[in-house]
Amino acid sequence: MLKRLVVFLSLAALSVAACEAVARWVYGRVQGHPVDFGPVDARKRELVAEAIALGTRTDPAVPEDPWTLHPYLGVMRDPAVPETNRPGDPGLPVSPVGFVDDKSPIVAPSPREVVVGVFGGAVAWRTSKDGAAAIEAALARVPALRGRKPVFVRAAIDGGKQPQQLLAFAWLLSLGAHFDAIVEIDGFGEAVVPLRSNLARGVDPGYPGGWDLQVSKLEDPVRGRLNGEIATMTRLRGSWAETFLLPPLRSSAIATLAWRLGDDAIARKTVDRRMELADHEGQLDQERRSFARNGPGRAPSSDAGLREELVRTWRDSSLQMHRLATANGILYFHFLQPTPHLPGSKPMGEPERSAAVREGGIEARAVAQAYPAMREAAAGLREAGVRFHDASGAFQGVEAPVYLDPDGRVNERGAAILGRRVGDAMAREWTERDEVLARARGEADEMAGVRAAVPPPCVPGPEPSPGQLGSADAAPTTPTPSASPGLEASPGDGPPPDEARVPAGAEPEDGAGAVPVATVSPLPAARPVPRRAPEDPELAPIAPRPTGDPELEGPGRGRVRDPELEPGGRREGEASAGAPSG
Repeated sequence: MLKRLVVFLSLAALSVAACEAVARWVYGRVQGHPVDFGPVDARKRELVAEAIALGTRTDPAVPEDPWTLHPYLGVMRDPAVPETNRPGDPGLPVSPVGFVDDKSPIVAPSPREVVVGVFGGAVAWRTSKDGAAAIEAALARVPALRGRKPVFVRAAIDGGKQPQQLLAFAWLLSLGAHFDAIVEIDGFGEAVVPLRSNLARGVDPGYPGGWDLQVSKLEDPVRGRLNGEIATMTRLRGSWAETFLLPPLRSSAIATLAWRLGDDAIARKTVDRRMELADHEGQLDQERRSFARNGPGRAPSSDAGLREELVRTWRDSSLQMHRLATANGILYFHFLQPTPHLPGSKPMGEPERSAAVREGGIEARAVAQAYPAMREAAAGLREAGVRFHDASGAFQGVEAPVYLDPDGRVNERGAAILGRRVGDAMAREWTERDEVLARARGEADEMAGVRAAVPPPCVPGPEPSPGQLGSADAAPTTPTPSASPGLEASPGDGPPPDEARVPAGAEPEDGAGAVPVATVSPLPAARPVPRRAPEDPELAPIAPRPTGDPELEGPGRGRVRDPELEPGGRREGEASAGAPSG
């Protein structure tokens, strides 16, 4: 019995070996080169990544398209679809308003928490998730934030670009959202999406990326059907490749041949659907394309004009976010994101380069044109008070791989590095802002104390006119007693209050009480009162405010004069001879 089992196993092993040899020979004849498991596995991973990049999953139970139209933000995740931001990641669910987050963006203010909103695209979202710990550690160094736990509101949109972030910020504020600070991480989407997703399909460059695809599902059922079939086959290719990446199959020539034959069949059907879609779109008359799908359809006359428009939209959107944040007492931080298409920004090995850089793609050209112009425009943002930071070189000197695809999406390592860069800048500028405010408050309190301690300067009153004084040879009379007990007029005390100085024979005004009429004795010429210059220049223009109270208006103090009670007084603007200047 044992001998028969050994013979059977030996024959089975020989049969498998023979099949493996035949499979290798067939593979070489079909593909034109011997089987090499390394490049084959790399191709399988590319197909899985392509399915992920289209926003589909390898799980057939999940609906094909997790995106939906949004009235203010263009394109958003559908909360009804249990989809994470990056399929395959241990990500987060979709919040009720369409952002990929585990909480509602409407967070109530709390003295034990500091609410930080993160806006931007896929890199911003990944930083808010896998770089949150680094940002939290940096904010713990801010004295004013000690004891307060950061709460991150993830409001980034995968594939988003300005002004979607500006509109998202304004929309959340209108819903009652509270933020202590917001972070905007952008640059790549603003540079690439208008060229790759919009202008290539006749859509206005200012519209959100993917807008036409979502609208087309509503207005063109043929296009929607073909796009759905293409997405389904793309998902099927990813699922097929993922199956043959399992360890028992990835090293088998028979399994590799089976995967190749099946993948080629699906690929041929995908090409057929793409050609059918191209024929259908070619049959559409350009004039019949609706405004809802294409927008104004502005096409800049040159690359320079397009670059200027894109950079201006990026700059002005950031400036408006800064102004809106400042008006609501929110700190605003803006970061230019890193990208694999910026020469010299990161050392990359061949595996990372092959995954992140698409040969002949439009991404490198768009970044090369837009990023230098964005850096120039950033100078104006800083002058306007925007806390702008160029983080495009955050991965300089990082040898380990961080980029996942040509869109510059980063892995956990890259998100943590970028999170430290963002957190350090936030902590530094937050602390500096608090120190400036503390110094300003201290100077204001000190100035208030100085003002209270320094008495107001004495300002002599204007010399009365001869008509008010009467004739020079008039007999002196006893001045009218002071209204306040214990205070008696003396020859050197100056004139009595204005309401007691009514020329003889004058009638009191209508409604006024009886005013004692007295003959006022002549006054000596007013003597200049020496004034001590205050040490603080800001105290120089301060003058006492006339009260009209005889108890408070002592010798040499200013008086309020009423021209209606002094018909013989001087007209406004006339100066008395010998009177000292104020």
